[in-house]
Amino acid sequence: MKNIFSYFYGSSDSKNNEVKDPKIDQQFETFLFEFTSNEYFPLYEKWTKGEEQEYIGLQLFIILDFKLQDIEDIYLNNYDQQLKFQQEETNLVDYVVQEDDTLFGLELKFNINQNRILKLNDISPECFVPGMKIKIPSVQQEQSQGFIQEGETNDLQFNQSSFYGRNLMDEIMSKGQTKKFNVYYVTNYGCIEGVLTVNSDVILFDPSFVDRNKELVQKCHKQSILNFQACLMTEDVISVDLNELPMRIAKSSSKCFKDYLVMVHISANVSCKKLLEVLPILTFRIQNDDDQKEFKVQSIDLCETLADVVKTKSERMLDEQKKKEQDLTIIPFYDIQDATLTEKLIERTNQLWGGQDFIPQMVSDSQILDGDEMIQIIACVPSIYKTSNWKLIFSNVIHGSSYLTLLNNCENHSPLILAVKDFNECKFGAFLNESPQLTFGKFFGNGETFLWTFKNDFKTYNWTEANNYFIFCESDGLAVGCGEKFGLYINHSLMHGNTNQCETYKNEILSTSNDFSIQILEVWGLSEQ
Repeated sequence: MKNIFSYFYGSSDSKNNEVKDPKIDQQFETFLFEFTSNEYFPLYEKWTKGEEQEYIGLQLFIILDFKLQDIEDIYLNNYDQQLKFQQEETNLVDYVVQEDDTLFGLELKFNINQNRILKLNDISPECFVPGMKIKIPSVQQEQSQGFIQEGETNDLQFNQSSFYGRNLMDEIMSKGQTKKFNVYYVTNYGCIEGVLTVNSDVILFDPSFVDRNKELVQKCHKQSILNFQACLMTEDVISVDLNELPMRIAKSSSKCFKDYLVMVHISANVSCKKLLEVLPILTFRIQNDDDQKEFKVQSIDLCETLADVVKTKSERMLDEQKKKEQDLTIIPFYDIQDATLTEKLIERTNQLWGGQDFIPQMVSDSQILDGDEMIQIIACVPSIYKTSNWKLIFSNVIHGSSYLTLLNNCENHSPLILAVKDFNECKFGAFLNESPQLTFGKFFGNGETFLWTFKNDFKTYNWTEANNYFIFCESDGLAVGCGEKFGLYINHSLMHGNTNQCETYKNEILSTSNDFSIQILEVWGLSEQ
């Protein structure tokens, strides 16, 4: 110890370079030593009676109320512990981080705690990026060392298990089949991109290291993307539901989209004790904004997969492991069921594909169109009208089959949506930028008008600039689009009509046949509400 400690005595006015012999039996000793601060041996401050604290480079004067032998024992014990960790750093192998790797994934793959990975490579979680080369203990070393011996302190035992309970998780994930989905974890901070892995015993969400998630880390003041990881034991899941949100419209285009969210309802008896009074809900959304049909199929598949593993909860867990199950359920973000939840979910998912914050409403009830169908039509109208609500102006069911009543009700109302449902259950119609009025053989309107149909799928036919034959209204009936024949014609009886291809819109016939019989006819206009 002489090469570690140099002992000094005397008051402050006798400080010099002379080193005096220590008096071991004195109650308080003053001594000087040099060392580098680390986690095993902290820095100490100088303290003397009646004097200010001083720091002299790395040499620190200390007066402590225990014997020097105690100091020596503490240092040597921590030094031995440090040597033990240094020995573990032998037999390391190189590993190149892959694009879809995460620290938690490497825990499972190499049976090593993520904190140890960071320590061995002297990096922080933010520096863990694809392409970098890191050191990982070899599998043979891990099996031979066993890390700790029975009876040692619990500190190292805790370090060998991540907060997910790494050893238990490794056993669980090695049994049974797993299925993975590219999803968003929908939270109040935004939609976190990642991979959801579903096993019969556990449901894991692993966030991806992408710019979106990095921005969310800063927004919610988290230290790392890894703080977004979620883990659910199926024992803690009560039920799984598929939540269908209303059809919505993009802000800057005619795109409209219907979101399907998978809602996982969690038992209150989880490790987060603060959740005892509420039932938390975790929400996930499939990563697919391009194909509406495929998005729905994938969403249903995810919901059914989760529901199946919850319904058939595995009984393979060992008795001593069951006590640890609660430690594996970690919920970084959750919601609770209330009246505003749907509104919150709409606001969050709008950010994914640029949906507008306001969803147009049908003030009146339609006997032709449901809310989603109306939204798809509104998505194609000029942007100035996309955030407006719509009300029923005329219906042959309510107002009768009177052509004159239709014209009177539509007067001074524009724009208008004309909707027809024939006896073949086909729905079609037109958007009119002006209200119909008798013009005695003249066309009116402009290129904002278009034809639409739900035959097979929803489709619109816009102005081709081939001619200016938009709206035609006379005593015999109302027509939209023309060439050799009208694109859509409604007879003045409001009982019959026909549809044909026309040069104005280059449209296909809107119904299943050229001639149709009208079952219901409605006209919709802007609402002041």
